[in-house]
Amino acid sequence: MEAPFQPRRFAVKFNPPRFLLEYSDGVKTRVRSVGIDVPEGMDVDTLATGVIDTFPRRLDRRKVRLSQVTRLVRRLVDHVRGIGDPADANGFGEDVDLNLVSPQALAAAKVRMDEGFRKTQKLPGDEGFVYDVRKEFNPTEPNDWDESDEDDGDGAMNADGIYGDDDDAHVDMLP
Repeated sequence: MEAPFQPRRFAVKFNPPRFLLEYSDGVKTRVRSVGIDVPEGMDVDTLATGVIDTFPRRLDRRKVRLSQVTRLVRRLVDHVRGIGDPADANGFGEDVDLNLVSPQALAAAKVRMDEGFRKTQKLPGDEGFVYDVRKEFNPTEPNDWDESDEDDGDGAMNADGIYGDDDDAHVDMLP
């Protein structure tokens, strides 16, 4: 007999940390959202199994692979702990907000940045050293917050650009 619940998509939302399951109950498409606490030192595989157990009637283990859920849990855990994409050589991508990471992760990032700086630093007496170098840098991506040099003088900030979009979710399609 076919299960009454058909999972469609499984997603993770980073802020606040939660899992979303979109499923069909035969009549309607529904979404169930469950918040998750990521305890320090908790194993990713254990968390993934716990997430599947949270949706016992809606996630048929024959239809949802543990590896899919583990991949999403790993992304969530890395985000909560302030770890960037492991494929990135230094552990932090350009899109990681270091204001949101733990003090330990911030200290580690600063150490890596200092190491990179010291490797390329040119001191007086080094070949290629130039005193008082001034260089113009172009933005690496488009932005609107520095387009205008005009200041309206009232001290109020324009709301455009202050609030980011809600682009903190990752969705994984289920088979």
